[in-house]
Amino acid sequence: ALRDPSDWVLKPQIEGSGNLLFDAEIPDALQSRSEVELAELILMERIRPPITPSAIYSAEKGGRAVPSVRNSVGE
Repeated sequence: ALRDPSDWVLKPQIEGSGNLLFDAEIPDALQSRSEVELAELILMERIRPPITPSAIYSAEKGGRAVPSVRNSVGE
């Protein structure tokens, strides 16, 4: 994670936490935090799902559906 932080995510061991650390934040955290603070985090391999075109429908006035295509990432 220190050599190539772009392949990793560092996250708190709290469900639903939005305080994820990415990229240059990871080496900074690993080198500056105490062992106790680091024990509260999980180092996870970063997942990069494929980007695929998706059909999107939006409603115009009068209720008519208007299709369009945009790139998206599945969950």
